[in-house]
Amino acid sequence: VLYSSAGGALVPAWLHTLCESPDTGDRLLLVADGAPLRRAELQRLDAAPLAVMRVCADGVVRSANAATYSALSLDPKRVIGHKLLSLFNTSDENKRPDGEPDERSLKNCFSDCLTKLEPVKLEISVARLTRGERESAPLLMIPDLAPDGRALGVLAVIELTLVDRVREKI
Repeated sequence: VLYSSAGGALVPAWLHTLCESPDTGDRLLLVADGAPLRRAELQRLDAAPLAVMRVCADGVVRSANAATYSALSLDPKRVIGHKLLSLFNTSDENKRPDGEPDERSLKNCFSDCLTKLEPVKLEISVARLTRGERESAPLLMIPDLAPDGRALGVLAVIELTLVDRVREKI
């Protein structure tokens, strides 16, 4: 079972039958809530040196760690509650030299990650987010799976740190 948290993120829960009445079929259920586990995951992700965002299946960023804001000079108000696609200069309008749509667009890669349940990596434009210090950075999207194997969304990891930006400046 999945439910939406107050912030809109999907949260897994498990229903366990403790006992069932043979006469009526009524059941006494125990609900195991996955919210505490998700909060613990977020605490671990917040300590990560790379920019990490938890993105729901609808493409909306529900949480981001501190490195996201420092490495990309972003304000939380511009990230949380916004579509991942709106944060970066990649779109389905990207064209290959032959005029065909770029199959490696962020939207297509996000969809592939959710449907194939496999990590997907691509380059994203970060020039406007790093004040021109860096043109692009690798973005790794990893399926964010519920215990039953369903995709709740993706973990979007931008392989760029504030240290990388300073090092490149030097």
